[in-house]
Amino acid sequence: MQIVQWLCASLIVLGAAEMRSQDAEAMAEPKRFALYSEFLGSALSLTSIHAEAVLGRFERGSLFESFRISAGIGIAPIQNNYAPIMGRLIFFQGSGHLELGLGLSVLVAERPPHENTKQYLPVMSGSAVNIAGVVGYRYESPSGGFMFRVAATPTIDMGTKEFIQFGGFTVGWAW
Repeated sequence: MQIVQWLCASLIVLGAAEMRSQDAEAMAEPKRFALYSEFLGSALSLTSIHAEAVLGRFERGSLFESFRISAGIGIAPIQNNYAPIMGRLIFFQGSGHLELGLGLSVLVAERPPHENTKQYLPVMSGSAVNIAGVVGYRYESPSGGFMFRVAATPTIDMGTKEFIQFGGFTVGWAW
């Protein structure tokens, strides 16, 4: 629960700071692909690797920047590993963005959680498909290069119908 509160506070501070900066980067085209590592987050594991592609861009001056699709897989085999497949709507043109996403998290490996990880990672029922979301702040220069994201990643466990609050951060590269 404290992770989610910390992430929400970070989102508010980063979003307010970015909304104030209007510069020449706002006019550059966003990059088409990204590869990143997510720590905690939508794969519900300690670490996951994701690939992302821009499917569509919105008109300049619009509230929206782009629509993207991403797919990833948890690579820290501590408990159930999920492969999230997400659609993401990116707001605000420039280098700082609000990001909203929704998708499915597909179970690829089911393991009982280790005793020392139960307090950090959510315990899922082992349902084959869960509903996953993302609400976050993303820094990504339109000219490409380093990207960073901090986000809340709520998930609905379809086995128990339980709402799980989770979050994480991302580092990667866009080109």
